[in-house]
Amino acid sequence: MFHPPRHAFLDDTGSTTETAILMIVTAALATVLLVVVRSGGVQAGLTDLVERALNFSG
Repeated sequence: MFHPPRHAFLDDTGSTTETAILMIVTAALATVLLVVVRSGGVQAGLTDLVERALNFSG
């Protein structure tokens, strides 16, 4: 059976950098989504969708 060397699990040199990059990417994605959702066409479509869902009588 293969057993990886113990030091392979103790290497955390990139974790801080990776976390920082992921935080920046997440913030950028949130900004893009916010801009898209606040655009006129998307906002009207979402409003229409919510109104139809609230007025649904099935």
